[in-house]
Amino acid sequence: MIYVVNHSGWGNRIKNIVSALRTGHLTNDMIEIRFEYLDLFLVAQCIAEPRTDYTEVMSTWGLLLLPDEHERKILREPLRIMEYHDRNQIGYLENRLDYQYFNIEPELIAEYLRYFALIRFRPEVLAAVNAWSNAWSIGDQIGVHVRTWFDAPDRFRTLYDIEDFFAVLDTYADTRQFVVCVDHNIARSALIARYGRARILEPADRAIGHIAIDPSRRVAFDSLVDMLLLARCHSIVGTYQSTFTECAWWLGGARQAVQIPVPKAITALIAEFERAGKGGVLSGVAGVA
Repeated sequence: MIYVVNHSGWGNRIKNIVSALRTGHLTNDMIEIRFEYLDLFLVAQCIAEPRTDYTEVMSTWGLLLLPDEHERKILREPLRIMEYHDRNQIGYLENRLDYQYFNIEPELIAEYLRYFALIRFRPEVLAAVNAWSNAWSIGDQIGVHVRTWFDAPDRFRTLYDIEDFFAVLDTYADTRQFVVCVDHNIARSALIARYGRARILEPADRAIGHIAIDPSRRVAFDSLVDMLLLARCHSIVGTYQSTFTECAWWLGGARQAVQIPVPKAITALIAEFERAGKGGVLSGVAGVA
């Protein structure tokens, strides 16, 4: 039996479930999920005969790699992703699938899409997603996910700068609208001030959240709707180091062009690594036209 125990945000939880499903499929184990808001989704199980002599507790935000996948080529033209933690702890993600989008080899994208497809969302969630999708012709829209990290003060000070998003969004014609998903009203207000209310598409009366741990079911529901709306957009402008953006791309079928503005702090840290001779070049854009 594999127990999934994760109390982080939706992106981390969904990636945790998917990695557990892949593990369980390979080891013939059943999966039991233990965290809040299980009434908003279900997971189709395909394992009939679990082993009874093995128990694992899994809590992770990363996508599982098999031992041989650590050794072989899994990325086509990998982005050198620098991960920033609180208290100025930094490090490069090496041969991993996380945050790589179209740089992942196609067979591994197809493999993981099988497991993302096993997560099914409840009718009340899909009803809200369908209503807004139809109202906005969402398949033609640009999805924008801005994570301010307001619930992690060090990341908020270091990684959040709305100007990074403006630099990308300003390249679109002034007739284009944006489906906006944010974790705090500070980002929402800035986007409306810049582009005007008519260009901002968002569910009415939404409870803004997306934070790592929130006791409110309303926030959990609305943030999940946000993720699924983002998944249906034509393309995504997302947040660096965000599993929320990443899961929206996977749940959308790993098909959308993705632009990820690189925070200035990350750019500076990479330059510092370069000067120190630690190597690595990071691009800010992943996707296809």
